[in-house]
Amino acid sequence: MLNESLEFPMTRDASLKRLQLFLADVSQYGRRRNDVVENHPYVSRLSPAIRSRLVLESEVISAVLGKYAFGTVEKFVQEVLWRSYWKGWLELRPGVWNEYRESLRHWKTSGDARILERAERVSRGRSGMAIMDRFARELRETGYLHNHARMWWASFWVHVERLPWELGADFFFQHLLDADPASNTLSWRWVAGLQTPGKTYLVRESNLRRYCPEAWFDDETGLERIRDGGVSALNVKGALRPAPVLDRLVSAHLEMLGNRVGIWVHPDDCLVEQGELGQLSPVSVAGFIPQKVYRRMGLSRARQQHLVNVVRDGVQRAKSHFQCSGGLYQADSLPEAVASWARENLLDTVVAYAPFVGPLDDIVGSVREELEQRGISLRLIRREWDRQFFPLARQGFFPFWHAAKNRYWKPVEKPEEAHSAQVELPLV
Repeated sequence: MLNESLEFPMTRDASLKRLQLFLADVSQYGRRRNDVVENHPYVSRLSPAIRSRLVLESEVISAVLGKYAFGTVEKFVQEVLWRSYWKGWLELRPGVWNEYRESLRHWKTSGDARILERAERVSRGRSGMAIMDRFARELRETGYLHNHARMWWASFWVHVERLPWELGADFFFQHLLDADPASNTLSWRWVAGLQTPGKTYLVRESNLRRYCPEAWFDDETGLERIRDGGVSALNVKGALRPAPVLDRLVSAHLEMLGNRVGIWVHPDDCLVEQGELGQLSPVSVAGFIPQKVYRRMGLSRARQQHLVNVVRDGVQRAKSHFQCSGGLYQADSLPEAVASWARENLLDTVVAYAPFVGPLDDIVGSVREELEQRGISLRLIRREWDRQFFPLARQGFFPFWHAAKNRYWKPVEKPEEAHSAQVELPLV
């Protein structure tokens, strides 16, 4: 069993404790973040918590900038903003997600049997390359893989094994505890050469040797396949045309809600007691476990349990904060389960933080229809953080980063001024 002591917080309290522990090491992040070693001590290990918003991006950044000068932790702040960038990019271009899902369905239902068989072997750590098989087993056993290793393995899958990137992205999505539809899908597109025309990521032996422990290369089986200069880019067929930009950003307004409001807690945002929804007075809060959907998507048991745990924690905190009833419910059909909860609590309005483009957002339309048939409205609210940052994701990351940095952070010229510097963040 690899990395037996590797753990990730699944409650808000544990996430905040993990953040405090990381603050002691974050100044080393820029120098050591690429090192891929046992138990990953040089990264925050907060990505699953941020993914489900057990902690908010703004909380993490504020904590870091409250202790260090901007220049000292700029790389870490930048990495946190990458997730907002990817989300915003996909929110503005939902057609890219739809194309990916359609292509994935095609491969799973009509793909070449030999390709599907090889993809299964590689994903189970049976490719015949020892170092890459180690990474595949680590992902399956821990629900995590260092970002650098994710890039290497994805490049190996696409450009060495010549396998469909969609199947590789689905494998990651099934197992990663921090799996995010935007970050995962778009990062795989980037490795494959589809996200940024002319840019393809090619794995190199020297890069692995530089950042991995020497002992990991005691078994060099298959290593010759990634010798420097020996990997050529696969010409991946796909949409290289600019994706159409759609302004589909959801309202942040809470006016004209009904008298009996319920709050829906879901895995895209488990911190409903903070932000715009925190001002409400719901009569009930609820989370749902659509296990049939999870199984149909092929999510690993660890990933399913993680989703259950974070939503349970969100519901318990919300019940305590709002002093109302609530619970975590099994949901063979998510639309029917949400509607049943709303009807039992005599709700006239269900409110939730808007899911992001991805599997949950794909179901929201059906949830809305089911509620409306019972005379109940569904209001989806976008956090101020997302409303501020998502529209900036119209081009590449660095224009986004510079716009965000110039808009929200005042650079600190002298390190001794770090603690007194004005850090302006969107309201959360």
